[in-house]
Amino acid sequence: MSPIAPRRTAPRPRGRNEAALEPVELTPWLTDLDYLNDELDWVAARAARLGLQRRVEGVQTVDEIYNRKPAYSHKRHLQDEEDVDPRILSRRMEASRARELEVRTAIDERLAVHRAS
Repeated sequence: MSPIAPRRTAPRPRGRNEAALEPVELTPWLTDLDYLNDELDWVAARAARLGLQRRVEGVQTVDEIYNRKPAYSHKRHLQDEEDVDPRILSRRMEASRARELEVRTAIDERLAVHRAS
């Protein structure tokens, strides 16, 4: 599977002495299959975000978590609490939304270059 289209800038190194971002040239896709693979990556990112959004909407409060009945056992219930905590789900959803937007933006920018070539 081909990688997602390059960003306009190279990723930042982590740390105090961050180097300046270097521009990366966008190039057209070589084949339609490469383009479709990138679009499928966006669909996967969107589906993940929508799934998390649906879970966030399904769990209203932290109190709701502790008042529900355990699924199979108390131990299993405790393992699932982190996955159901609305604060954690909201953070995951925001990260997923950022990833979805990043992938869509990269595709749209590369598509503009592809159409111009």
